[in-house]
Amino acid sequence: MESRLAEESLWHIGVGVRLPGPRPGRPAVRRLLTHLVDHAPALTYRPVTQGRHLRWEPDHDFQIDRHLHYHRLPPGSDEAEAVLDALRRPLPPDHPLWSVQVLHGHRDDEHVLCYRAHHAFHDGMSITSVFQALFTGVPLPRPAAAQLPHVVRRAARLLPSVPELVRLLAPRARWHDGAGPYGRGRRMSVTTLDGALVQEVAAAAGATVAQVNLAVLAGALRAWAPHRWKPLLGRFRRRGLTTWVPLSFAGPGHPALGNRIGMIAVTLPCADPSPRGRLDRVVAQLQEHRVRRAQRRQAVFGELPYSWIQISRRVARWSSRGRPVVTLLSAVGCEPPGTRSMFGIPILPVGVPAMVAFLNLGHTVTVSLLVDGSVPGAERLPALLRRALDELAETTRPPPGERAPG
Repeated sequence: MESRLAEESLWHIGVGVRLPGPRPGRPAVRRLLTHLVDHAPALTYRPVTQGRHLRWEPDHDFQIDRHLHYHRLPPGSDEAEAVLDALRRPLPPDHPLWSVQVLHGHRDDEHVLCYRAHHAFHDGMSITSVFQALFTGVPLPRPAAAQLPHVVRRAARLLPSVPELVRLLAPRARWHDGAGPYGRGRRMSVTTLDGALVQEVAAAAGATVAQVNLAVLAGALRAWAPHRWKPLLGRFRRRGLTTWVPLSFAGPGHPALGNRIGMIAVTLPCADPSPRGRLDRVVAQLQEHRVRRAQRRQAVFGELPYSWIQISRRVARWSSRGRPVVTLLSAVGCEPPGTRSMFGIPILPVGVPAMVAFLNLGHTVTVSLLVDGSVPGAERLPALLRRALDELAETTRPPPGERAPG
C-alpha cells in the first residue's frame, strides 16, 4: 500500500506561491478555499471506478478541512524542496484529489501556499483555469456527463493522430552524463527569467513567448554539456534533443476536471551554435497550424475508455524514458495579491530524467526544474538559463546606432 501511494505521489502536480508575512490562520484560508470551490465546482468531485470505467461524481461528504493542511518547516528550508516534499504526502483516494498546504517556519517574514492535485484530476491548464476563475470572479461551469460516440468510432478517430504520435518516438539523444537507473530521488530548483526581456525577444523575432522559452532551454542545455553536441568524426552533426511538450485540447468552458493533455514533439536544436539559429529552428517546428491540428486530432484522447487510458499510460512510461518533458503555461493575471513568486510543480514519473515547467506571468517567467537524482550537475542549469536568454536577446537587438523601424 505504501509503495503504491509513493508511486501515485509522483503524479501530483501543483503550483507554489510565496507570500509575505506569517502564516494565515485556518479560518482565513478556509474562507479562501470556500470562495475557490464556489468558482470551480469541479473541486467537489471525486473519482469512482466501476470495473474498467472511471467517472467523476459529486462528493456528498465534501469537507473543506479535509483539503487544508499546515506544515512547519525547519528554519532556512529551501522553498522549492519543501514544496516537493509536501507533494509526496498522499491524497485521500475516496475524495476529490486536491489539497492546499500552508508551509511556514522557514522564514519569519514569509509563508508558502501550495495547491496540488493528482494529474488525473487536473492538468496544468486546469490549475491555471481554477486560479483565473478565482481572481477574475468568472466561475467555471459545473461538470456534466458527456455523450460519447461508440467505441469503434472513437478508435477510428485515433488514426489521424498517429503521425504526430510517431514523432514522439524519435531516437533518444544522449544529453547528460548521468549513469545508472532513474528513480533515485528528485531535486527541484526554481529560477526566474525577465519577462520583459522574453517579450522583447519574441517581438523582435516574430516569435511567441513559448518559442523563446524553448530556444532558451536549448541554449542552456548546450552550455551545460557542450561535449554532447559536437560533431563526431564520420557522423553527421546531431539534430538536437527531442522533447515532449504537453498541449491542452480542452475547449472553452471546460470545467477543469480531468486530464485533457496531448503531446507534441519538439527537437531542441542544441547542436546549433547560434542563439538566433536555435530560435528560428524552434519557430519552424512549433507553428500555430501544427499545434492546432494536434489539439484537434488528439481531443479524442479525452473520450477513451479508462482501460485504454491505463494502457496508454504504460506505453508513455516506456517511450518517455530518457527524454525531458517541457511544459509551457501562461498564468498572466493569476497571481494572488502580494505574491513574491509563483512557480509550477510538474510531475516526474520514474524513467523521465527531467521536467522543465515554464510559467509565464507577464512581468516574469518562472522556470521549475525537477530533475531525477541520477542526473549530475543540474544545479548549474538555472544560471545557464538566464545567460542563454541574455545571449539570445543580444542577437535580436539592432546594431548600435541603427534606428528601429517605425
